[in-house]
Amino acid sequence: MAALQAFLDDHPACLIEGRFLSLHLPSLPFPDGDFDLALCSYLLFLLSQQLNEAFHQSSLLELCRVAQEVRAFPPLALGGESSPHLEGGIEMLRAAGHTVSIQRVNDEFQGGACEMLRIQCADG
Repeated sequence: MAALQAFLDDHPACLIEGRFLSLHLPSLPFPDGDFDLALCSYLLFLLSQQLNEAFHQSSLLELCRVAQEVRAFPPLALGGESSPHLEGGIEMLRAAGHTVSIQRVNDEFQGGACEMLRIQCADG
């Protein structure tokens, strides 16, 4: 909860200083490989009912386009079950040449959310 409070406390300054950008996947306005790390937290997989498999896959590919490494947390749908888009997303990423793993994390903000999808992007 301390991390959440730190974010909320800093958010107004982020907006004023331009450190926070409101963007929409699956299209990002950044050059290829612009970032070392892209983190997608509590969007992909969590909203499996609301966002279809094509959205998930194109978003993951777009994140890989702009970053050397991508981490998506958690790979769970709402309700705590594994996302129906996870397996297909992993297969698609591997077919595109990316190295994909599921890694345990120490923080469990949401019940059962103790893993993340980690992607070492092929062009990174």
